[in-house]
Amino acid sequence: MKKLWLLGLVGGALAFSSCQEYIIDDIITTDDGDSIDIICTEEFRPGIVLEAVADVKDAEEHKVVGKIVNLETGDVEEFSTTLGKQVSLAYEQAGEYVIYLSLKGYEDIKDEVFVDEDACHVETEFLNISLKKLQQIRKRL
Repeated sequence: MKKLWLLGLVGGALAFSSCQEYIIDDIITTDDGDSIDIICTEEFRPGIVLEAVADVKDAEEHKVVGKIVNLETGDVEEFSTTLGKQVSLAYEQAGEYVIYLSLKGYEDIKDEVFVDEDACHVETEFLNISLKKLQQIRKRL
């Protein structure tokens, strides 16, 4: 009975959501022994959405370069973006990541993030990272 109710609910939701495509990804069995279909969208989700910001005029002229390293697989993904613009990374790849960012005249950044996943997709981590200007040391004569 539970299965029919769930499928009716999901079927009704599918009928009203015409702009998404769905697939049956897996079947799980509850503690009661009932089977439940896991229905997922076919969209491709980023694991990380990153935005680098800094207190600077003409942010769009400042290129930030970086890379993310998946600590579990060793995969490296390099990227570049401009200040204040979002960049999407690690599509459908859960795991622990180290992020490196660099911008001339600013301190290099190293940050870590864990990207989790549910039965269908990664759970996107949104990061807003502030870059700090390098402190200039003045020599006294």
